[in-house]
Amino acid sequence: MNLSSTFRPVVLAPTYNNARMLYDVLTQIAAQGLPVMVVNDGSTDGTAEILDRWQGEQGDGPARHVVTHPINRGKADALRTGFVAASELGYTHAITIDTDGQLDPSQIGDLLASAKEAPAALILGARDETAPDYPAKSKTGRRVSNFAVWLQSGAHVLDSQCGFRVYPLELVNALPSNGHRYGFETEILTRFAWAGAEIRHVTVSCIYDVPGGRISHLHPTKDTLRGIGMNLRLLARSCVSLAKRVDSPDHPVPTGTVLRRTLRLLDPVRAWREFRHESDSTAGFAE
Repeated sequence: MNLSSTFRPVVLAPTYNNARMLYDVLTQIAAQGLPVMVVNDGSTDGTAEILDRWQGEQGDGPARHVVTHPINRGKADALRTGFVAASELGYTHAITIDTDGQLDPSQIGDLLASAKEAPAALILGARDETAPDYPAKSKTGRRVSNFAVWLQSGAHVLDSQCGFRVYPLELVNALPSNGHRYGFETEILTRFAWAGAEIRHVTVSCIYDVPGGRISHLHPTKDTLRGIGMNLRLLARSCVSLAKRVDSPDHPVPTGTVLRRTLRLLDPVRAWREFRHESDSTAGFAE
């Protein structure tokens, strides 16, 4: 895949019923001096009125785009809609950030600096899991999810559940993905690794005690079951050993399979060293 050398980023902010925090978050994002695209995913709480006001304040500043889903379709579809719309407008990269007030828009520049160094890479925000207020349940879920990505693809990711990222649009739009709601953000990491694309990390901060209470639309039981099904499907797919890489699409090469990684687990010292320190060069699946 021939990624363009042009670098034209846009901030992509999917939102659903976050009216309490939305305007303040968008104000902070706009202060970074970048174009912004908000995907209103069928909100019913006054979000539309806030977005009308926000767009009206654009003036001579960077573009402010709004795309609306008539009904709620989930974060995965909101992201996909934003990626396609951003590409059609000529943007090359999308910096994704949630609108619940937990992430710090002033760190957008840190992620962009890494993206400029490696325009074809996925830049992944990594929250500090040693923070004293980091919820124990979230920490456990993060580690399980990180391990699932590694088992499926060989990629060592630090935070598979953080939505603060920079996506190269040409690649993310080309990769197949079936994850729904919150599953997309984990699945796409495996897809990037399968495609032979680089994944980089940038440390980001996170506020867990949001004024007025944290806003969450997670459905614990349903989303957990969806996640299990998605990971089992990806695990089954990872048993195939030949695939096309984005850096060599015409020459499929042998790739590390789940069997190879499972056998490595029989050697605990080697497995631990690899999981913590090595950068696996496994090729993968970009079918």
